[in-house]
Parts: sequence; C-alpha cells; structure tokens
Amino acid sequence: MASIKTRRNTNGSMSWDAMVRVVGYPATGKSFRTKLAAELWAAHTEARAKGGTFANARGMTLAQLIDEALPRLTNPTAAAFAYWREYLGDVHLDKITPEQIALHRDRLLGADCRGHRHKTSKPRSSATVRNYLIELGRLFALAVKEMRVMETNPCTSVTKPKASTEVVRFLSDEERMALLPACKASDSADLYPFASCCLH
Repeated sequence: MASIKTRRNTNGSMSWDAMVRVVGYPATGKSFRTKLAAELWAAHTEARAKGGTFANARGMTLAQLIDEALPRLTNPTAAAFAYWREYLGDVHLDKITPEQIALHRDRLLGADCRGHRHKTSKPRSSATVRNYLIELGRLFALAVKEMRVMETNPCTSVTKPKASTEVVRFLSDEERMALLPACKASDSADLYPFASCCLH
C-alpha cells in the first residue's frame, strides 16, 4: 500500500514523502514538492507493482535477462547476444536507453570483425548490425510482454540500418550447360576444372 507524509524542510518549505510497499517487492519512496505529485506517483507506482513490472528491472542486468530469456527465443543469433552480453551485460535493464543502443549501432557499423573460422577480418556489414538490433529487440519484447520485467522496449526507438538489396543469383540449368562446353573450348587448360569445381 502507499502512504504519504508531510515534512518541513530546513528552509521552512514543505515536502511530501510518498512510500509504496507491496508484498513481494522492495519498498520504494520519493519526495515531492506538492501533495498531488506525490499522490500521482504513489498511485502509478503501486499499479505497476501489482501489474508485475515494478522494481523488477532495477535488480536485473541484461546478462541475467539473456540467461533467463534466451531459451524462450526461436533460433537466437549467438554472435549477437555474445556482443550485447559483453558490452551491456552489466547494465541494469532500467538503465538501458535508446541512446545507448544507437551508440553501439554506430560502433558496430563498419567495425572490423572476423567471421566463423575466418583467418582475416573484414568490416561488419549493415545487415549484420541490423540483425544484432533485431535480436536485442526480440529479447526486450519478451521481457515486456511475457516476463513483465520491463515496461517498454528501447529498441523500438532506434533506427535500424537498411536491409541489403543485393540479390544472390545462381546460374540456371541452361546457363550451366552452356558454360562448361565454352570452358572446355578455351585455350586455358585450367578454366574447365576450375569452373566445374566452382559449380559443385
């Protein structure tokens, strides 16, 4: 339940101290200059507590959320969650802002990375960064809708890099049939085995 008490400050002014206590959640309080502001805050805070979102995010870090929620996600991208765990894992959920996420988006774009079993590094693509943000957004959506440990999804306010418009095209059967005889007729003895190997 909520309680509001008046307090006289050292300068002679009055303050209203609001305190909310709900079973299952730590007590929380805040001081206000007006009684109306204290009453509104207390009512809102108590409603959040009874709804199951109050104070949960204060004690939970992003790493803890990943540990708890990852098994509930379908086909999660391991590299994406490894990144968010490394750079934001210690941050409490109620401290994660769209500005923070946007900063990491900008850091990720163009940063050198090394793919699975790749010996050399190359700039991270916008498609990869977009996927990292999508995965984080999926995690927060679960935290809001099902776990009720967050009130809003900060990723919804972050602009994602545009999806790639490149189309990967493969040779048709007719094109493959025309390619191999042309390679055989070439003066280069290596062209046909090379093209055949590429096709396979």
